[in-house]
Amino acid sequence: MIQARSVIPGLEARIDEAASHVLDDILRTGARCGTPEHVPSPGMMNGLSGIGYGLLRLADPDRVPSLLALDPPCSRAGVIPHASAASDRTALP
Repeated sequence: MIQARSVIPGLEARIDEAASHVLDDILRTGARCGTPEHVPSPGMMNGLSGIGYGLLRLADPDRVPSLLALDPPCSRAGVIPHASAASDRTALP
């Protein structure tokens, strides 16, 4: 949905409305994992981590990369190239 929002007219408003409903539901009933009987799980695909990451992507898709598309990490200025990311690390003493 996030990638499609830029090419499908009117999708942005529908995504925002759906996100609002999800947040309202979480506030009312708590986060429910996609596990049998909604047992809390820390997992990324169907657990609490995935719920949180999905909401972060909806809030700021330009800064939070897609895990499924294997997007590279982003910075405030944009995508960090792999070569410069390695050179930015400082060695520990």
